[in-house]
Amino acid sequence: SIASIEYLQANYDKALTLTKENIELARSAGVYDMQLASLILLADIYIKLDLLDQANEANDEVFLKLDKFSRSIYKADFLSKRYELKRRLNRTDEAFEAIEQKLLYTKKHYEATSENNIKTLQIQFEVKEKEEKIQQLEYAKDISELQAKEEYHQKIIWRLSAAIAFILVIVSLFLFYRQARQRQKYHDISLTDYLTNCPNRRGIMRAAEAKLGEGKMTIAIVDLDYFKKVNDRFGHDVGDLVLIAFAKAARETLCDDHQFGRYGGEEWLFALNTADERIIRDIFNRLAISFAEHCSNIEDFPTDIKITFSAGASVSSPLKSTLDILIKHADKLLYKAKENGRNQVVVD
Repeated sequence: SIASIEYLQANYDKALTLTKENIELARSAGVYDMQLASLILLADIYIKLDLLDQANEANDEVFLKLDKFSRSIYKADFLSKRYELKRRLNRTDEAFEAIEQKLLYTKKHYEATSENNIKTLQIQFEVKEKEEKIQQLEYAKDISELQAKEEYHQKIIWRLSAAIAFILVIVSLFLFYRQARQRQKYHDISLTDYLTNCPNRRGIMRAAEAKLGEGKMTIAIVDLDYFKKVNDRFGHDVGDLVLIAFAKAARETLCDDHQFGRYGGEEWLFALNTADERIIRDIFNRLAISFAEHCSNIEDFPTDIKITFSAGASVSSPLKSTLDILIKHADKLLYKAKENGRNQVVVD
């Protein structure tokens, strides 16, 4: 369409106008294929214009009409775009659902393609077999020779069928293996923070819950001091680099027995495999030093500005035996650290 041509030539405003006209025409005419294609193009244009909310609305409208697509491969292609958009919007659950459905429809497409190929081979073989029989009759060959050739052809059929069955088994195993790998990959993505590549809220909560069952431990909530002022003064790009710097410092500071993850915004959750206050304070002292070093390497960020953090660390006990209780208590300790002037760790 002309709208697609304008889009390919990066004339996004013209493409947007034409696409909206096409959508209205398709709706009034009841032409679903044109309507779906135009809605997908509309979402692509909005993405190019960095209007992600509008792109999300168009994408959701297509998703509600997913059954209107005529072929599984078209559904898979759309779901791939949906996954990328939902991931950019940090809607992990919807992204994970989209990629799971993409895998399902991709598998259906391969199965349908394989079945059609088998039918084609069977038809070609049957035609060839009939032609040979007609040719045998035309040349008046005796029955014994005809029977011998039929037996030979029968063996070929069995061998061909066995070969096709073997190929189908190999293809099915390959698709199953690839699907399992992709499922694991996207499962890991759903538990990982996109910006810092560390566990997200869901990921660290799972890790903390598992560690709580191993024995005494400490749950700590860390909040970067005056982080909003950093964003307001230097912009969100620099703010993102500060978050990445904190994640790097935490990885370098913690050993394998300890876990951390991004709890939300500039807040972090730590699951420490210790109940010793001296060890807890030593961990956060080393973290503060490492964090300051990483922040000093951020380009366009003044070296005279020191970003600190406050933390509340709650040690497990018979009265604090569940993760929910530990987190609530750690949150109270964090507010106490802030009230006391920030840049400190309160342990209880």
